[in-house]
Amino acid sequence: MNSNKILERHGIKISVGKAQMVSRVCGRCCYVNKLENKYCEAKGCNYPLTQTAFQEIKAAEESKLQALRDEILEIQQKKDQEMQLLKQRMDRLGDMMMEIDPSITYHRYESGGWYTCKYPHPLTDEEKKEIVKTVKAMNERN
Repeated sequence: MNSNKILERHGIKISVGKAQMVSRVCGRCCYVNKLENKYCEAKGCNYPLTQTAFQEIKAAEESKLQALRDEILEIQQKKDQEMQLLKQRMDRLGDMMMEIDPSITYHRYESGGWYTCKYPHPLTDEEKKEIVKTVKAMNERN
């Protein structure tokens, strides 16, 4: 009878020759939990004790991750739309400048390199290099 009490204390119940689990030991903090617990009830632990609990946590994390992905995609799309609008405005401004002086040309930085446009760029070569450094630094941070 004494050995049964020791077994019960460690989460094993003996009934008519069959061993039965009555508790679960937490894999993180070694707290002995009730068998029906899905999460460890030790203060501050909340470790999942069952596969179902683990799947619940995993599903919640996946939904948070998908929400973040969607938010990033939406921000990227807005950024692309704004860039397209800015390019259109710059081209319109350039066309207006061409009407004033048809001999105007300029260099514009886009997608990693400078290219010649029909309007002059107000920046010096040193200022252009500084812009390139800034753009590269911004892209590395993202």
